[in-house]
Amino acid sequence: MFRAAPLQAPGPSRAHPRAHGRCAAVRRRRCGSSDRRASWWLALNLQGCRAKAGSDVNGLAAGTEEQGEEADAVVRPESRSEATQPAATHSEASPSGAAVVTASANGATSSPSQGSTSEGHEAWLRAIPKPVMAFWSDNPSMQLLHWSRAVLQKQFLPVVFLTLLNSATRFGLVWVLYQILALGAVHIFGVPPSMIPKALMPTAESPGDPGVYSRLADATFLLFKPLDFLLKGLFLAATLVLCREAAEAAVLDGHSQNGTGGPARLAASGTQPKEQKWWARVWSAGHRGLGAIRNVAPIAVPVTAVHIVVGAFTALYQGCCLLLLPIVFAMRRLLNIQLALTAAVFEGETFKTALDRSKQLVEPLRPGLYLPFIFLFATPKILGMLRDLVIQTVPERLFAEVPELTWSLVAVLTVAAFLLDRMNEVLPVVVYTMAKRCEDETKS
Repeated sequence: MFRAAPLQAPGPSRAHPRAHGRCAAVRRRRCGSSDRRASWWLALNLQGCRAKAGSDVNGLAAGTEEQGEEADAVVRPESRSEATQPAATHSEASPSGAAVVTASANGATSSPSQGSTSEGHEAWLRAIPKPVMAFWSDNPSMQLLHWSRAVLQKQFLPVVFLTLLNSATRFGLVWVLYQILALGAVHIFGVPPSMIPKALMPTAESPGDPGVYSRLADATFLLFKPLDFLLKGLFLAATLVLCREAAEAAVLDGHSQNGTGGPARLAASGTQPKEQKWWARVWSAGHRGLGAIRNVAPIAVPVTAVHIVVGAFTALYQGCCLLLLPIVFAMRRLLNIQLALTAAVFEGETFKTALDRSKQLVEPLRPGLYLPFIFLFATPKILGMLRDLVIQTVPERLFAEVPELTWSLVAVLTVAAFLLDRMNEVLPVVVYTMAKRCEDETKS
């Protein structure tokens, strides 16, 4: 019969004689490699706190690495935590192997990847030509644009929430007014319901009489325009109130660095940790946006009156600018009224006093205000024209065959115009904060 083979300890197969030597070598190096791995993780953990620990941490890391090469036992986790006590830090290892070092001296949290991030930002800054860097850092107009960008970056979600809420409210109000006028045309003027288009924006194939729709649309526009001014004034005032604290922080930060904000501050802002989940940030943005609306609701009527006056003068001066000849006359007066709404919101000024207060605030900063206001006013319009030009001139075949190129271009132009429009809304509160600071320094 069959004879059972003798039991053998698990090991390399005899069919591969060279495998036995390799496995023996692996067993001999096992402890040493474990120690080296532990030492490597310890050195990686200590990388973020070398500035605080100094030579003690470097000596500790070097000594631990030598110990890992010579020791026979595996270094245990508790020994690593004890070794890091002289550096006043403690380390944690995530399941994925990423180590995080927390400094107990100031409570700040840093990771090994932040060092490479800061080095990348420094390399990016070194790539900028020095004249461009100096112009961006020292020019007052560039500082205002930079501070506006910083404020928008800090309050981006609340500002976008207010913009979307404004658009949704206006659309809903137009639809309600159109439906009310349609019901009035049927029950008061006896218009047959079949002649009234059901859609808010009917096409040529939609049922109904185009003439009736044209009259209803004109009446809707006339009724909606006063409410539109009220909504615009309310949401612009809410945006100003929402961004005032961020504007004060941005201006104070810029002055504390002698005006050398520029791309360096942009690079530093990119390393801030995100403490909340995305849904928590969206919820917080909506809550802050609604809180800003509640704060400005009691002054909505006087603010709207100032907004209407500013809009009327703006249309008049822009018309003069189109004539080219009185452009210098119009541009100066157009700049004088840019802070009227801000003065009405923060100081309670009304009508003529708001215009006079705006001129008083603008006067010390006038030379550096032309470029930011003109840039943020004209650039979104130019980008919108380019987007419409792309849509009209690019053949439909390209939209169907290479949509990733055509629609990406349209999306980039749309998003850029949207962001610049939001910066244009934030710029007045930045200029107001700067002007108030200059006024306080002059009085003191």
